[in-house]
Amino acid sequence: MRRVLMMIAVLWVSASVDAATLTWTGATSNLWSIGTNWSGGVAPSNGDDLIFPATGANQTNSDDLAAGLNLHSITISGGNYSISGNAITLGAGGIIYTDTDNVSSIANPITLATDETWSLDSASHYVGVSGSLDLNGHALTLNFIGTVEQLDAAITGAGSIAISAVSGSGVRLGGNDTTTAPLTSNGFVDVENAYDGPITMTGLGELIVEDGGTVGNVTISPGASYLGGPNPGGTAHTGNLTLLPSTDSGSSIFVGATNGSAPGQFTQTNVTGTVTLNSPILLFLGGVSLPAGTSLTLINNDGTDPVSGTFNSLPEGAMFLSNVPVQEVYKISYAGGDGNDVVVTNEGTTPVTTTTVTSSENPAIVGDAVTFNVTVSSTQGIPQGVVDLNDGITTIASIFLDATGQGSFTTSALAVGMHTITAQYRGVDSTTLGASTSAPLSQEVDVPPFAIPMLDPRVLILLAIALATVGAAAVSASAP
Repeated sequence: MRRVLMMIAVLWVSASVDAATLTWTGATSNLWSIGTNWSGGVAPSNGDDLIFPATGANQTNSDDLAAGLNLHSITISGGNYSISGNAITLGAGGIIYTDTDNVSSIANPITLATDETWSLDSASHYVGVSGSLDLNGHALTLNFIGTVEQLDAAITGAGSIAISAVSGSGVRLGGNDTTTAPLTSNGFVDVENAYDGPITMTGLGELIVEDGGTVGNVTISPGASYLGGPNPGGTAHTGNLTLLPSTDSGSSIFVGATNGSAPGQFTQTNVTGTVTLNSPILLFLGGVSLPAGTSLTLINNDGTDPVSGTFNSLPEGAMFLSNVPVQEVYKISYAGGDGNDVVVTNEGTTPVTTTTVTSSENPAIVGDAVTFNVTVSSTQGIPQGVVDLNDGITTIASIFLDATGQGSFTTSALAVGMHTITAQYRGVDSTTLGASTSAPLSQEVDVPPFAIPMLDPRVLILLAIALATVGAAAVSASAP
């Protein structure tokens, strides 16, 4: 047993001595195998940490060592490096990139040896990883600060990817990634080709799936956003598409845009699976003016399963205003296309609305609870928004319309007299739905009618005796 322990100790010491930190000088050539290209005069071996500084020569260099070199870490601290060559296995130190002035790239095929973190703090510049990347069953954490990195590597293997990003940073996935590893990100993720695994966006994360891009199931958490087939337009493909309900962190956001009505001129997402809308915000960008009656399919839902839920404050048939630069009126349907697609239709001019108000009790007795019911209607959808209820020139309530365009207000505070009640619909953004005011309602409030109070029977008997006594006295006084 003692011999075994001694052998293990010797092997551990040997491995520790063998592992070294080597700095690239590039003094002789562009090949890794030449010892004079490295500080210390020896070529890299398993377990080493490699550093590529701004001062290194031959910054376009190649790993010509035997494939599968097992490195602990690679650090690029400056320069414009273009590293390529044979496959490497990367240990717990990962990739560290701290250059804020240049752009570098690593094209070697990489296989993860363990769970690891890549730290990419590069301000407005980036390191591109373009060789294949085999997760090899491990968890890869990508820390981004201040930039959008380019990860063109074809990602394969099981495992997971977690992106932690600040200052609007994140990653562009440019490869055809066959991995089914779950990806979670609180930063920017742009899928240019394919990522077959599920993607969950958290925090203020932004997921963009480019025209023709394909991803697995997509989940957008409160505060995060999704855009499929971005400007100038195009078609993205997803598995299940789920936008989660709002919390204290905010609401999830679905972004759409149009630069025309032809395919490829507006954003569309083809969903293979389920569509679940837990009241996310719809942000629809109007790039051009479209003719009235033009319909655009934002979500093309497969099969016959209906869309579950709606966008925030946009029930079936609701009207909304597209965002700048071109603001026009659109009506939304969750049963459009072949019956289960999310379709928006340009309505052209500002729709006219009609507002009415009725009273539950007219005339009323002072102190009674009177309910005023308001209804706003339009020939072009169900109006949403706010109605101001006025008593003369005084606003006594602001009523939020429900999904049917109705609302109510109850009060017991009306004074005796005549009240001129009007309901004034504010409209939506001045152009989505026109404002309108109801005809005046004359509300009468009266005092209670006179009533003889109920008296105690004993009081009535005494009153009768008194009246009889007075009557008898009167008779006596009139006798001759």
